[in-house]
Amino acid sequence: SSPAPSSRHVFSLGVFQGINFVSLFRYKIWWMIPRVGKSGIEVALETQMLLLEAKEESALIEGSSEQSSDCVTYILVLPVLEGPFRASLQGSASNELQFCVESG
Repeated sequence: SSPAPSSRHVFSLGVFQGINFVSLFRYKIWWMIPRVGKSGIEVALETQMLLLEAKEESALIEGSSEQSSDCVTYILVLPVLEGPFRASLQGSASNELQFCVESG
């Protein structure tokens, strides 16, 4: 919910750091380009697709200081709304991932 009526609202989805991602953001009205990064501040304005790489922490391999990286999960975030609204994702200076909703 929003504290005031407006044609543009921005909601925080949480803070993330150290998570590899690839995204597609609207560079021009008619063109999107990819971007990669590891934190919320690197998510561009007008991001239309965000693919996160989530690695499950596992026990250390016996006799080694290396962690096993066998279990990797990918999470796809798509900003989708219905009707006369448009939505996008964006990052903030405090590493937050934000959901931006606009109408008319």
